[in-house]
Amino acid sequence: MNKIPSVNLADFLSDDAERKQKFINEIGDAYENIGFVALKGHFLDDQLVDNLYAEIKKFFFLIYLLK
Repeated sequence: MNKIPSVNLADFLSDDAERKQKFINEIGDAYENIGFVALKGHFLDDQLVDNLYAEIKKFFFLIYLLK
């Protein structure tokens, strides 16, 4: 796999059973094969997402013993 899998929460929240099952299958495959997924269609505002990514970057730059 050479890209981060991406799923759309709107598919899961849909009344369409096929879209909902597609979301379930895709997120399950993503976590089984790569361990994480990009989620589109969530309800987080851009500032909160930006802050989250900044904190994630800080964490990954920590030395191993501090993690």
